[in-house]
Amino acid sequence: MNSPENRTRRTLFFGRTGTWALIEDIRRGGYTWKSDDYEIIRYDDIQRQLETGILDEPDDG
Repeated sequence: MNSPENRTRRTLFFGRTGTWALIEDIRRGGYTWKSDDYEIIRYDDIQRQLETGILDEPDDG
C-alpha cells in the first residue's frame, strides 16, 4: 500500500473511471481529452483517498 508519506503533497484529481493525477498535470493540459466529471481531493484528505483507492495503488514515482 502506498503510504501518505510517499505521496507528493499536492491536490489530486480523481475521475469517475478511477483515474487520478496531480492537479498541476491537469492545469498543464495533460488530460484535456478526459471528461470534466471529476472530484478534487486534497492531499491531506487521507480518508477520501482511501475510499477512492488512490492510496491503495502502487507508487510509480
